[in-house]
Amino acid sequence: NQLLQKLSVTDGLTGLYNRSKLDMILVDQLARFKRNNRPFCLLMIDIDYFKQINDELGHIMGDKILMTVSTVLLKSIRAIDYAARYGGDEFMIILTETDMDAAIKTAERIRTQASALCQAFDASPVKISLSVGIAQSQHSDIMPNDLIARADAALYEAKKAGRDQVKIDCGRALST
Repeated sequence: NQLLQKLSVTDGLTGLYNRSKLDMILVDQLARFKRNNRPFCLLMIDIDYFKQINDELGHIMGDKILMTVSTVLLKSIRAIDYAARYGGDEFMIILTETDMDAAIKTAERIRTQASALCQAFDASPVKISLSVGIAQSQHSDIMPNDLIARADAALYEAKKAGRDQVKIDCGRALST
């Protein structure tokens, strides 16, 4: 039963939480935020040009990159934070009790470490980059999708600005 429970909330390839579990965690985090007024941040992370990497280098290398990025995510967060595979080459991180400044530092560290690790592959180094969008919890957030939409908009801005960078949700409240 424990194995089935674990399999139902994790992504088979990366071992990170899956999208369903991510939604449950976000509901819980929003409730905690409303109770305790301690902000948390959501990072939406995308591997730049991943489809092209898969097409040119093959799906086995694509899977290796996904697993490498997942390892970087897990090593870059605290035990109280959460990492999930949102779908395809998109990942989400929930940084509990974290403000925007700390979230930006974490995002930049993830971005540089993932790129360095993939360039250090033994058989065939791969140059990858990550785009990251960050949103901080707001009292107007009712459902997980409210926060996800803002992180997604920030991610879109990072991609539009040339990729390989971190952008924050500009509509965020400055004081919560």
